[in-house]
Amino acid sequence: MQGELQQTFLEHPLDADKLDRYYREAVARDQIDSARAALAQLQVRYPWNHQLRKTYIALCLHQQDYLAAMEGIEKLVAFSKADDALVNSALTVRGYLGPRRISGRSMTESSLSLCMIVKNEQAFLGPCLNAIKTLVDEIVVFDTGSTDRSADIARIYGARVYDFSWCDDFSAARNASLDKAEGAWVLILDADEIIAPRDHDCLRQIITDGIESPCAYSFKTRNYCNLANAMDWQANDHGYPRQEAGIGWFPTSKVRLFPRYTGIRFSYPVHELVDPSVRAQGLPIVDCPVPIHHYGHLNEHRNARKARHYFHLGYAKLDQLGQDPAALRELAIQAGQLEKWTEAIELWQRFLKISPHQGNAYANLAGAYWQIGRYKQGALFSRKAIGAIPELKEGHYNLAVNLLMQDQPDTAAAILRDTLQKHPKYLAARFMLAATCIVLGDSHQARSIFAGLKREMPEKALVYAIESLADKFKGAGLGGYAELLEATVELTG
Repeated sequence: MQGELQQTFLEHPLDADKLDRYYREAVARDQIDSARAALAQLQVRYPWNHQLRKTYIALCLHQQDYLAAMEGIEKLVAFSKADDALVNSALTVRGYLGPRRISGRSMTESSLSLCMIVKNEQAFLGPCLNAIKTLVDEIVVFDTGSTDRSADIARIYGARVYDFSWCDDFSAARNASLDKAEGAWVLILDADEIIAPRDHDCLRQIITDGIESPCAYSFKTRNYCNLANAMDWQANDHGYPRQEAGIGWFPTSKVRLFPRYTGIRFSYPVHELVDPSVRAQGLPIVDCPVPIHHYGHLNEHRNARKARHYFHLGYAKLDQLGQDPAALRELAIQAGQLEKWTEAIELWQRFLKISPHQGNAYANLAGAYWQIGRYKQGALFSRKAIGAIPELKEGHYNLAVNLLMQDQPDTAAAILRDTLQKHPKYLAARFMLAATCIVLGDSHQARSIFAGLKREMPEKALVYAIESLADKFKGAGLGGYAELLEATVELTG
C-alpha cells in the first residue's frame, strides 16, 4: 500500500491532498525515513514549494530531529512570509537547540562572528541570515528598537540577541556588538545585505590565510537600484543571477572583515567605519574579491526615510569632526539623495576646498547645478571633472546634459555617442541620447534606443524620466524640445 501510495504521490508531487495523505500514511505505517528521503529530493526539484517543505519539517519533528527540522524552518522563514504563527513555531523548535555558540572545535583561530545591528528589518533579515549561516560560527545581533519581529527572526537562526537603547550613534551600537563577539574574526553585515553562498569557500580561505598574516578586508558593496543616475553606476551582468536585483548597482567600499582585536572599534555616529582604527592598529587593508549584495535602495520610501535620518546625524558628525573631508563628502552625497541641491552644492564646494582636483566631486557638483537649472556652472564643473579623471563617464554625461540644456544638441549628441562607445550599458547616457535624437529629428534612432530601454528598466521609471526631462526643458525656455519629448511617451506604451 505504501509503495502504491508513494508512486501515486510522486506522479503528482504538488497535489496538496495527495501530499497530506502521503504524510499521514507515512506516519501511521512508521515509514518516515523513506518519506523524508522522497521529500528531500522533491525540495531540490521544487525549491519554492512551501507545502513540500512544511511536510518535510513535520516528518522531522515527528522523529524529534530538531536539527534537520530547524534547517527546513530557516529556509521557510527566508523564502516565505514569516507570519506570527510561523515565527512562534520556529522559536519553539529553536528552543530545543539553543543559540549558536563558539565552543569546542569551533573555538579556533579561524572562528568567525557575524555582528549586526537591526531595527525593523523583518522583511530582509531571514534571507540575509539564511545565506550566511553556514559560513559563520556565531551570530550576534543588537536590536536598536524594533517594533516588528526582527529580534525573533534573528533568534530563529540561532543569534544571541541583545537590546540596545538608541542614542543617535551607530558606532556605539556596533561597538556593543563587538564586545559580545567570541570569534577570532568578525564579519559586519546589515540586514538588507547578502553574501552569496557560492563565495563562502573563498572567504574561508581568506580567513585561513589571514591567521599567519593578519589584515583587514575591504568589501565592495553592490547597491542595487532602479535608477541609472548614481555615480559609478553599472548594469547587472548576470554574474550573480540569484542575487542581482533592480536594473543595476553602484559601488561603495569599506572594511567588513577583521581580526577581533580590542583596539578595532567603529568611529563616527553615522556612516560608521572601523577603517581608521584598523589603520591605527597597523593592520594592512586588503581588497576582498567577494562582493556584498545590498538591496536597501530598491525600496525608495524606506531609503528616503533612512536618508533623512542619516542626514540629520551627518551634520552632528560634521560638528564633531570639523572640516573632515570624508564627513563632508558623505553629507554632500546624502544632500543629493534628498534632492537638497543647494545644500549639496555648498557641501561639495567645502569639500573641494580641502580636497581639490577630485573628479567625482566635480561631477557631483555639476549634476547638482544642472538640477537647479544653472547649466553654465554645470558645464564648467563637468569639464573640471573630465580634467581630473578623463575616463570618468559621469563627467562626460553631465557635460552633454548641461550643453543640451543650453541649446547645443549636436555637441551633446556627439559627446553621448562617444561615451556610449566606451560604456554601452550606461543607461542614463542611452536615455539622454534618445532624447537628444528626438530634439534633432532622428526619430528612428530614438525609437530604437527607447525600445531597448523598455526591456531593461521599469516602464514607470522610463516615463518618469521623460516627464522630468520635459519639465527641465520648459524651465530652460526650450518648450519646443519639451513638446517633442512628451510625444515620445507613446513610444514607451
